[in-house]
Amino acid sequence: GGMPRTVLGRPKARGERAFLLIVTLHFPEPSRSAALLEAWRAAADYCIEREPFLYAYEVAQSDKDPRNYTILERYRSKHDYLGAHRKSSAFAAFRPQMRAMQKEGAVLVGGSSYVETGIGFT
Repeated sequence: GGMPRTVLGRPKARGERAFLLIVTLHFPEPSRSAALLEAWRAAADYCIEREPFLYAYEVAQSDKDPRNYTILERYRSKHDYLGAHRKSSAFAAFRPQMRAMQKEGAVLVGGSSYVETGIGFT
């Protein structure tokens, strides 16, 4: 019984209706991605231990253009993102690094926020 599981043994979940941030990153000069990805890794290390309301926090590199990345963040609620996450030391460390790189044109950032419908599963 119970919910079906993935081949990794993780239970699949329905109806979480998470708040999503989907952020796109484009690095005109691919070598500039390493510094931001390292800063992001430090934030992920913080979040996995201290933010139980953060269901997923991952960055993916395009399989078609290595200059493009997408960040997926899944939160229990928008309140958790705007509150505890944005007030965290990890956010305070990462955000200025990304802003500085944006300002100098080293990374172009896009994306939006969403609320899951609960129709599918994670």
